[in-house]
Amino acid sequence: MLDKVKTHLLITGCVRSGTTAVCEFLSQSPTIIIPAEFGLYSEWDNPRNYMRVHTMMRARVNNRIFYYKGIHGYSFVTRLERIKATGKQSLEYIIKYCPDEVEVFGDKLPLTYLDKADKFLDMFSNLKILIIIRDGRDVMESQVRRAKTDKYDIFWHRKDITLAEDIWLKAMKKVEKLKNESNRILVYRYEDLLTNLSYFRECMSNFLETDVKMIDDFFKKPEFSWREEYPDLMNLLSDEFKSYLERYDYE
Repeated sequence: MLDKVKTHLLITGCVRSGTTAVCEFLSQSPTIIIPAEFGLYSEWDNPRNYMRVHTMMRARVNNRIFYYKGIHGYSFVTRLERIKATGKQSLEYIIKYCPDEVEVFGDKLPLTYLDKADKFLDMFSNLKILIIIRDGRDVMESQVRRAKTDKYDIFWHRKDITLAEDIWLKAMKKVEKLKNESNRILVYRYEDLLTNLSYFRECMSNFLETDVKMIDDFFKKPEFSWREEYPDLMNLLSDEFKSYLERYDYE
């Protein structure tokens, strides 16, 4: 079944960087399907992967992604539960029920796929990794805002802006090590999607060697900005954090 995969694509980056929107955007192309946070590759041999898939299938983004491909989400998950599917088996079921024109399969998972990028590149010769980066100050703002509104205490939540540096900084250090390591890795700024979506489509079509469907106005300007929510934020940042902002042209 895995022989049908022309390209495995993992989408990753720091949390709150737009990776979910990117996987949904790409999955609307007839030849691509990228579920959101199924853990397919990080739980490749885990016989309890079906439980994670079941949980994540409840997310609206995954229901839409499977809808694009004509797959009924509830029936799909029921099959996985019946066989206690591993990550590999879950992917095989996705391949089985996707239309024949789908040739790019993958998964989206912030941080985890970033931390284990070298491992996955070694596992699959036809695997590529898309790393989405975003202004760390907007990432911090989003972390704190979600901590105040989400009813669940998630590991990346930070209830104070002064505590929100660490995750982005950790992610960017990993990006810095990976970005020139392989031509199978593409690093792309989320902000550049907002200003020139057609160029992103062109880059991804070339990167994946398949035509990526153009959807005008898919990415919306974020409602919140660190400049409005925390105008004095620059005074709270470490010198190391500021150096990474400059390195990636965040003024």
